[in-house]
Amino acid sequence: MTKVIAQKQGEPDELDLAVVRTKIEMYCSRAEQCPSSVRRKLWEWGVPKADIETLVEGLVADGFLDEQRFALAFVHDRLKFGKCGRNKIRFELRQKQISEQAASRAIATIDQQQYMDVLQAVADSKKRQLKGLSPDQQRRRLTGYLLSKGFEMECITKVI
Repeated sequence: MTKVIAQKQGEPDELDLAVVRTKIEMYCSRAEQCPSSVRRKLWEWGVPKADIETLVEGLVADGFLDEQRFALAFVHDRLKFGKCGRNKIRFELRQKQISEQAASRAIATIDQQQYMDVLQAVADSKKRQLKGLSPDQQRRRLTGYLLSKGFEMECITKVI
């Protein structure tokens, strides 16, 4: 079995791949992870590239990693807690190297009414901060802010 050099302080100098596998399974069990973050974590631990791919394939086969499941959880969390629009969520999924198909399927699960409620809440919150400006300035700044949060222009015009 291949030995891996540990990079973290306080850990033994060499780790067995079986030990690494157990640690990465625990890492994946705590929260949904995407394959790219697991690869990065294994690389940080000093696991050779060939072993990283073997471990990731094993994690996918055993159900510890699932790109679609991660995308669904990510979309839900970014909408509910991050108050982000579809465009920003899609961009962030692309940054995490999630396939376009998985991202599209996950984004398609967003309930339109819930999406518009989030957009309205974000717009109302920002509008309170923009009091004192002229209505035209408020509209321009609010539109720019909502676009930067990843909401689509058609939805923004409905809310404003």
